[in-house]
Amino acid sequence: MRTKMQIVLLLLASSLMAAFLLIRIMTGQGGYQNLFLVTPKIANSAGYDIETIEKINEEKFMLTYEIISEKNVTALHSTYDVALIGTNYTYPFVLGYNMLVGGFFTKDAQDFKSKFVVLNEKGAFETFGSLDIIGNEVLIDGNPYSVVGVINDGDEDKRNLYIPATCLAKTANTFITALDYDNGISEEYVKNEYKQIGINETRYEMINLDLISKIIQEKFWAAWEIVLGAAVILFLLKSLLVLVDKAHKSKLLFKDFYLHELLREKPAEIAGMAGAGIVAAAALGALFWLVLDIFKKSLKWGSAGELQGFATDSFNLGFLHNMTIYTNTVFAAFIIIFTLFFLSILKSKVEASLICRA
Repeated sequence: MRTKMQIVLLLLASSLMAAFLLIRIMTGQGGYQNLFLVTPKIANSAGYDIETIEKINEEKFMLTYEIISEKNVTALHSTYDVALIGTNYTYPFVLGYNMLVGGFFTKDAQDFKSKFVVLNEKGAFETFGSLDIIGNEVLIDGNPYSVVGVINDGDEDKRNLYIPATCLAKTANTFITALDYDNGISEEYVKNEYKQIGINETRYEMINLDLISKIIQEKFWAAWEIVLGAAVILFLLKSLLVLVDKAHKSKLLFKDFYLHELLREKPAEIAGMAGAGIVAAAALGALFWLVLDIFKKSLKWGSAGELQGFATDSFNLGFLHNMTIYTNTVFAAFIIIFTLFFLSILKSKVEASLICRA
């Protein structure tokens, strides 16, 4: 009965590790490397005018933003519900998005409020039925916007249309910055520059998306460290039993021999006891290192910040938010199930050892 339970627990733990691997791969492909999010702690907070933000973008570091509104637009005599996103010309460069056709609007187009529009892949296919749409027009609020490109933004759920934010009489309150440590664009530097215009950690969440992505990766490896730690404990238990047995035999020998006589007459016994002690010490050291490494990782996990629900509406961050939830759920379930499996194995090993020694 116990063996069947162990098999079931092992299968469950293996399934969770497979799910963990999938989450890790998907998150790694999300493109969150070196991205730093600034978003208000309260939804619908007042934003900052585009000129102020663009001054930072031009003079300090590269950043982007999204001003999202739901719109009905017209193309080819049909009306479509879309997500209209006002942003700036550095948008694809900060987020690492690729253009499928054409290009993104330029700085000049942004400065002169040119009526250009870029569609995402879903928007292009569902609106025009093709990616070959450069030069077509989309009517937005009755104004014709010329299509200049199609972008792969990774959003498979919504028809996204991107236009220069300068064409909208609105402000922005959520920003993403591209960190560049080699050129001094660190997290602290970015925070200090934002403070100059009144964006501080009292009213805004400042979240390192790169760190959140890496934490998902780290939890996968931490799960493997837990597995390795369990194996080390079992090995340590066996090593200690061998050491105790060797020590008992040596104790009996010391009744009949002096140490120098043992070294001369029975060197194998002394070497065996010393070897067992070294192996046990090495296993104990490895276990200590694993526990310390997992502890250090867990301290970093708590300082990474958390994506709030309303913050995930921008920049397709819902995906990272969901991956974080899945990771935490899978990690917690794995710890519980694997602990039950390990305790069952450990109990079996201890009982078998007691029977043998009896």
